[in-house]
Amino acid sequence: MWSESLRRANTVESDVVREFRSLILEHRVEVVGPIRQEVLCGLREDSQFEKLEKHLAAFPDLAGADAGIIRCQR
Repeated sequence: MWSESLRRANTVESDVVREFRSLILEHRVEVVGPIRQEVLCGLREDSQFEKLEKHLAAFPDLAGADAGIIRCQR
């Protein structure tokens, strides 16, 4: 869900992505640490990582874990 909604190449949004974005706008989305880590670790550029990390910081962590646990092989 997260990966699909973050892709820039999506010119046509699926109904699922549209609903997900609607939930985000309603502040009804949280993220668990492993999902945050998976999304961030899939990025190739450090600049992309830093930008997305800042955006994801707006979402509460469901488990209450600190985002600082993210470790990626760079």
